[in-house]
Amino acid sequence: MSQTYTADCYGAGHGGQADLLLMEQNFECLRTLFSGAAAPGTTVAGMPWFDTAKTILKIRNSDDDAWLGVMYGTTATKIWIFENVARNGWAIDAGVTDCILALKGGANAYNAAGGTLAGTWTQPDHTLLEADIPAHTHGTEAAHAHNLLIYIGGAYTYGGFVQAYTLASDLETSNTVSDHTHDSFGGDGAHSHGNTWRPIANIGTLQYPDV
Repeated sequence: MSQTYTADCYGAGHGGQADLLLMEQNFECLRTLFSGAAAPGTTVAGMPWFDTAKTILKIRNSDDDAWLGVMYGTTATKIWIFENVARNGWAIDAGVTDCILALKGGANAYNAAGGTLAGTWTQPDHTLLEADIPAHTHGTEAAHAHNLLIYIGGAYTYGGFVQAYTLASDLETSNTVSDHTHDSFGGDGAHSHGNTWRPIANIGTLQYPDV
């Protein structure tokens, strides 16, 4: 593969065989896009160069002072584009949908191979533990008295029924004094965050070179 291009291949006094050899070299440069591990020694704005060291096609910029890498890829090379139609030379991958973009890494759902799907929209249930419940109190009750009515004799009416006692005495009152606690209720069921959640997002398409 030649990288030597001769602009002036013909002139007075040139030998035909020598000029034909230069022309053949020029065609080879064009045919192979100046392929080589190093840049061609002679450059001009707009000329191509296939860098065999990095396996990438480059184009000389308009000022002829730098090389511009040309993006390329296979159908496995995919990029996210903020458009609803395929760019020229690209196709939309309709099989990967309803996802957000994520960078590979971390110790959780996205610690997976690049180019694969990971994570889920579903928020799993969680059974609350004692440590999950915010510290709180139901109020403090100091020692206090509850009146307890004791019928020693006579009769009294309760709920429409007459209760009779044979011991002869009047109504007496007795007090009990003690600390007490409130009852605890709960079934330790699963705690759910509700329906599937989706963050607001810019909607685009995943596209790949249509080659």
